[in-house]
Amino acid sequence: VLGNHPHVLQPREVYKGKEIVYSLGNFCFGGSRGPENRTIIYQLILRVENGELVSAASELIPCYVHTGGRVNNYCPAPIEDEAQARRVLDFMDGKAKLPL
Repeated sequence: VLGNHPHVLQPREVYKGKEIVYSLGNFCFGGSRGPENRTIIYQLILRVENGELVSAASELIPCYVHTGGRVNNYCPAPIEDEAQARRVLDFMDGKAKLPL
């Protein structure tokens, strides 16, 4: 399940073996005025053979909402700093209170 709308990241959950991502945050939105905002790309890879789902794997790719300093340039980008990316992933897994 992929949710949306609150304009901020919310932690994901596994319920009965299925992943729920409540909110991906803002990916590219004019209201994001500070570079401290974070978002994610949710990548889901499905493998289908003969019309049947064989496997499913997901990956969260932490991103900055924008890369233009204090002014939103509408250019989200993956977070390359491993420590900052880890904080976002920890938040998504409920291990941190904030994704910063």
